[in-house]
Amino acid sequence: MTGHSGFIRGRTLLIASILIFSISQAAFSQSSPLSMKGGVDTHVYKSDTVLIDATAMDNDSNYPDAGNLILGLVMFHSPYLSSIYVPVKYGLTDNFHISFSIPDQTKTCVYNNNHNIINGFGDIMLGLTGSVQPFRYFSSSTTARGTLPTGNVNAQENSCFIPMGYGGYTASLQQSISFGTFDAGFISIRLFLRGIGIYYFKSTTEIDTTTKYNYDKTYMWAAIGGIDLGLTKKLNIELKADYINIKERRYKIETVPATSGDWIDADDSVKQINILPFVRYRFFDDLSGQAGIIYPFKTTQDSDITQEYDAQWKVVMGIEKRFSVETSSNNEVTDRDTVKKPAEIKKPAVEEEKVITTDAVEEKVAGSTGTEEEIKKEIPKKKSKKIKRRKRRK
Repeated sequence: MTGHSGFIRGRTLLIASILIFSISQAAFSQSSPLSMKGGVDTHVYKSDTVLIDATAMDNDSNYPDAGNLILGLVMFHSPYLSSIYVPVKYGLTDNFHISFSIPDQTKTCVYNNNHNIINGFGDIMLGLTGSVQPFRYFSSSTTARGTLPTGNVNAQENSCFIPMGYGGYTASLQQSISFGTFDAGFISIRLFLRGIGIYYFKSTTEIDTTTKYNYDKTYMWAAIGGIDLGLTKKLNIELKADYINIKERRYKIETVPATSGDWIDADDSVKQINILPFVRYRFFDDLSGQAGIIYPFKTTQDSDITQEYDAQWKVVMGIEKRFSVETSSNNEVTDRDTVKKPAEIKKPAVEEEKVITTDAVEEKVAGSTGTEEEIKKEIPKKKSKKIKRRKRRK
């Protein structure tokens, strides 16, 4: 009996050890994305377009007027994260417009020298922007954005978690102010400042059929500033920098049938400074493009991370086409109302001619003793005299 009970205790201890090891391994690979190559970039820019738009693509000048539609194409590429999406903007009024985007992403996770790649759609972004320009050299805009959890937060490749979505809703508020444009010799100068705060609601990641990670709500914020130099009417250069501060998350492990335990730090806080040189060119009045580089000048990762992997450079390119839907229809109505018909212009002249001819015939017939042929020959002469007299009176 003693040997049998010892065997049972040994088997139970072995099973418990395997479970604890499995959970700890899952926690290591899932809780902190900073523990893998490329994890910094995928964690900072998440699975939506909010931070890309706020720090890189938004230049406070690509806003649609009332009834105008702007369609674009943006490509974001780095060694471990690539994204392509079509931003859509529509002007409700001259001061308000709505926006929409959903990215198609390709993410790479390098763990134990194995490259794991996943492609898929991310989270949908919906936005509302209001802008005003109370003074000639000052403008301000406010943008509220929200994301929907459409990306697969549980995506994994070879037991390596590569989330294609955040797994919950997010809300953000961005404020931008611009000073300019000032003429300085052969160039124009515009200064701008921008700040954004993003609130992340609670989210859940399913490790397997019996284990879940329940992440608590958290937030991040970023500040952007720069200068816009107008070299020509079509060519601009932007020099800007941003500071990104991502707070550390925490989560609880929930297993079936056990209840969730204490909060565990996710070890994923990041502070980053980036330099962003950009070039913007306007091909036509309704077609423009921009391209630039996001260079990670300094990155500070969570202090609990023992093996740090550097953030990588990124290349961003975008092009936008403006469609003036209501303007073209309004122009047609204006032209149609202002152009007079030929018949309307000639009508008064015809009526005047009839009156003059009738008066001339009656006058000539009443006071003449000549033949009918002689009367007809003299009518044109009197007709021209009466027209001249009426013109002088006018």
